[in-house]
Amino acid sequence: MSDVSLMWLLVGSGFCALELATPIAFVSLVMGLSAFLVAPTSSWLPFNWQVMVWMILSLGLVRVSQSFIRPRSQARKLDADYAYTLTEILPGEMGRVNYEGQSWSAQLDDPTAHLAAKQKVRVIDRQGTLLIISQDSALL
Repeated sequence: MSDVSLMWLLVGSGFCALELATPIAFVSLVMGLSAFLVAPTSSWLPFNWQVMVWMILSLGLVRVSQSFIRPRSQARKLDADYAYTLTEILPGEMGRVNYEGQSWSAQLDDPTAHLAAKQKVRVIDRQGTLLIISQDSALL
């Protein structure tokens, strides 16, 4: 086994171990698998071509693996439907709501609407740490 083959095996093992430590949607795993696939080519393929084959395999396998992962919109199921405003929410601005017992930043889905504090609102979406809320007329 050549030194370059050993290097590819170590790189592949490192990426696979990284995926175990910090799961990031199989990206590290497929990069590791690509390195394992490139290792046998080290005896007859120049190193710069090996790197190019590794990059192409990695990109291709990432694309294939993404088809097995649920889209973010389906993976992010909200636990509760309602929240209570902690602060007044002015038109087009953010405020704070109590959602699942914690304070969250929130913004109304209607940029012209206004909400007073201590109002029950419907949570319709989450964008990172920002909740998108709706002033539900059935709640008023």
